[in-house]
Amino acid sequence: MGLFDFFKPGKDPAEDMSISLTAAVDRVQQLVRIANESLEIAHKSTDLGTRRSRVGLAKTNLAEVMEIVSQYPEIQITSLSDFEKSIEDVEHETETLRAEASASERAADDFLTGRPSSLSGWEIDPVLSELHSSAVPKGVFWADYIKTLRDDPEGRLVVARDYLPLPAAFREAAVALRALIRGKRKEGLDPTDLLEDLYRLAVQESFFFAVKFIPDIGPSFNIASELPREVWQNLECPYREVGCDQLELLNKTDKKWIEEAWGEPTRHITAQAYHHEPWESAVESYRRKKKDRDEETRNFYRDLGSL
Repeated sequence: MGLFDFFKPGKDPAEDMSISLTAAVDRVQQLVRIANESLEIAHKSTDLGTRRSRVGLAKTNLAEVMEIVSQYPEIQITSLSDFEKSIEDVEHETETLRAEASASERAADDFLTGRPSSLSGWEIDPVLSELHSSAVPKGVFWADYIKTLRDDPEGRLVVARDYLPLPAAFREAAVALRALIRGKRKEGLDPTDLLEDLYRLAVQESFFFAVKFIPDIGPSFNIASELPREVWQNLECPYREVGCDQLELLNKTDKKWIEEAWGEPTRHITAQAYHHEPWESAVESYRRKKKDRDEETRNFYRDLGSL
């Protein structure tokens, strides 16, 4: 931050000065202090209103200082250009924050209403992803390895995500997200992004496992294992229409956090019920593939028996 100050050349401050000059110096000192403090507060604050009001106060004080200096040449300003540059920097940062806030608000609204811009899976640092994925030793069961990451929720989440849509991976990812959410809440930070991740995870789990067993197919994981990742990771998850009471992955605390953040939804249903048509389409597609595989198996053994 380029803060500015002033100096009075030619005379020692202790020497006698006219009352008007003394008052002017005192006033400039006061204005400089307030301007410096205001710009510092604006620079550190993440609240747009606070940033704008503090920058406005700093600019007002600067204008008054310049007016006084024009009347009293004995008072000279130093570091003025640095201070003006700092004001420009803070104003630029404020506009950037405003644009980011607007984008975040649009994303939040999209999330609640289910518009496509918010429907992709969550993003995790690719470096972390590579680190943790490659860290699972060959021959070691991933569920055993993930137990070593209990004090590393971010790493635990990355590994669990790699093994979705396994039912256990959904549970491990949820545990990791809860730990990250609690950490943010404890630090007084906004956990909304992590709540969205947890809610999206619960929607995906509900889509696959709201019904655990399907006649003539078996465990519903049979469907999950064959559905392309890009399909189920891009499922719509409009909170207002799906709610949370029927999402089995969420516990009571999760639901409390979610309702505190987004209010009451209009209804509560499973994600499988909400996405009834794509689910039935996936089931029928699996039945056709299973029928073809069964036919191939019968033909194989028939041909084998004729040898």
